[in-house]
Amino acid sequence: MLRSLLIAVAFALVPLVAHADHRTEDMTGKKELGMENCPSAVQGAVTQVTNTKDGVVVTVIAKDGKAEREIRRRAQIQEEVSNQPARGAIEHTGTGTGSGRYGYCPGAMRHTKLEARDVPGGSQMTVRAAQKSDVAKLQQRAKERAEALRVRQ
Repeated sequence: MLRSLLIAVAFALVPLVAHADHRTEDMTGKKELGMENCPSAVQGAVTQVTNTKDGVVVTVIAKDGKAEREIRRRAQIQEEVSNQPARGAIEHTGTGTGSGRYGYCPGAMRHTKLEARDVPGGSQMTVRAAQKSDVAKLQQRAKERAEALRVRQ
């Protein structure tokens, strides 16, 4: 009886898995931790993603001075994390660990380098793909993640 039920459930889920779109495949992780190192997750932050020839520019700004400082602090953490040689060796926890393969932060992406600089109201992060073949995927994922955060806020 239990086996039959499990088989029925598995077959019921097949259409859901077969029709799952790419927008959700990398947006997993401990979102309940509040993405404490993601500039885009700061309360009141507005994120804009612009394509470049080798990646994206993620601009995150806020009108509130406290939010602006927090955006800049988090952008600096993102830059430091992206330059760690063992970046993907630690599981994604929502606290700045992991490769960037999973998660919701538009600037934290797998196989990239990130440079942050202060701009009026927040920070601008230039995210470059490590390989030319990954540029389109990086651009798509960054925009999808930014949109998912807009819907969340």
